[in-house]
Amino acid sequence: MDDVDAFVPVSVEDARSRTLAVAHFLARLLYLPPPSMLDEIRRESTDEEWQSILQGSAEATKYFCNGLTKHGLWDALTPSERETMRTDLLHISMRMFIDASWLAESFTVLMWALDQLEALPPYDTQSAGLELAEDVAENVRKLANASFRPEAEINHARNIAEVWHWRSRTRQLLEEGRTDICPPGRTFDAIVRSCAATLQSDGEFQAIDDDFPVFGTSYRAMSDAQWSQVRSITMERHRALNWLCGFAPENKWEETPTDT
Repeated sequence: MDDVDAFVPVSVEDARSRTLAVAHFLARLLYLPPPSMLDEIRRESTDEEWQSILQGSAEATKYFCNGLTKHGLWDALTPSERETMRTDLLHISMRMFIDASWLAESFTVLMWALDQLEALPPYDTQSAGLELAEDVAENVRKLANASFRPEAEINHARNIAEVWHWRSRTRQLLEEGRTDICPPGRTFDAIVRSCAATLQSDGEFQAIDDDFPVFGTSYRAMSDAQWSQVRSITMERHRALNWLCGFAPENKWEETPTDT
């Protein structure tokens, strides 16, 4: 586990800027239908309806881009996020759309760190980040003077996110048959059971079958589809918390490490 004390946390000003920038980014996403549905929407729409959809998405894009400019937030987005923000409805790829949607998990973490939420959802539960981002004007108002919750709480959340990310990677290693990298004389299963017991003793969760609890079962027993969801939630939250704790070189979000 990384030593948080060796890093300098981002400033509250940088955290506010990043949070508001992502709020604009996600709010705009709410006006865009998924690219995979565009052909069907086009077939089922009249020409007038289709033009209205295109115009609505273009106006939303202009509105939220202007908001980023007004509040000086463009630099708080990553290069790829700026590209997505400027890409019109007909040219956004499904990959861009999915990546943008998962940013809602990071946004939730940022809002929590700035003391706008009481708690983070469990790791088997997607956050309501998109809904939180919808009212940009309200977020601008709320975050104007927002301050961090206690540093110890953020550091603790980061440590927990890292452990959950580690659990995801141990499952991946097991599925790949990479037992050769396990410490001599030990098994990944034994290490997971020991870790789960420690976390239960610390009051983090109630273990199921000596494993991390997800969807009412053990981590090792959940389906691949469930694992994909938990893995994405975990990675996004881990990235956001590592960034907040100063792990990113020069505070560059896109370079934030998520090692475990």
